[in-house]
Amino acid sequence: MKKYLAVAQTSMKSVLASKSSIFVLLAQALIPTVVMAYLWTSILPGHSAIQGMTAETMIKYYIGVNVVNFFVWYAIDWELNDDIHSGELSHIVRRPVNMMGYYFSRMLGDRIANLMVLAPIILIILVMHIKHIFPFDVIWFVQVVMTILLAMLLWFAFGYVIGCLAYWFENLFFVLIVKEIVVSFLAGYYLPLNLFPEILKKLSNLLPFQYFSYFPIQTLLKQALPINWISGIVIGIMWLIALYGIGYWLNRVGARHYSDVMG
Repeated sequence: MKKYLAVAQTSMKSVLASKSSIFVLLAQALIPTVVMAYLWTSILPGHSAIQGMTAETMIKYYIGVNVVNFFVWYAIDWELNDDIHSGELSHIVRRPVNMMGYYFSRMLGDRIANLMVLAPIILIILVMHIKHIFPFDVIWFVQVVMTILLAMLLWFAFGYVIGCLAYWFENLFFVLIVKEIVVSFLAGYYLPLNLFPEILKKLSNLLPFQYFSYFPIQTLLKQALPINWISGIVIGIMWLIALYGIGYWLNRVGARHYSDVMG
């Protein structure tokens, strides 16, 4: 356990030590929300609505997007791709650590650093606007924490699976770019999934991506019915077990292939 805590601590310090990283974090938190607020107030003036969603509802949704993504989205697949092809993985595999545990610790340290940087802004928003944006109660808070933790674990497991493909491909750059766009779209990052055509709604129900963003946001905004929330948690856990199993197998086979190639 101490080994993984040390990895998380190193990751956290590397983020906090970089002033440019702190600036990027602040920009990522504020600019998209401001842009989306301006965009949707222009598209839906007054009490105009699309499928029951007004400009105010859409702004709340995008605030939820940024809150969730702040905890969830981490470039584990890009890191694996870089480490495998740069040879850095050779140093990692020699350490007495589990590879998935090592990368998860790096992600955890990065997320903690994010939280420390943006905590003042989050606290100000919560104190000033929580009753208007996210009405507080204990059950709701527990549900939000559970869905965000599940989303974080799912995103890590999925990203790890994609990153492991770098064992067999020379460079995953274009694959990762396409993955970012497709997954973000089907996760509800750009638009709420309830605005999608029926065929895309059915497709999203067959894939794990909605549990990365849309499902936690619905929970955050108190728009998930209890039965839907319970079924979402169960399905998300099933996806997590499946993705973890696939990632474990790919890493085991890929690491063997990597050792043979690197000698």
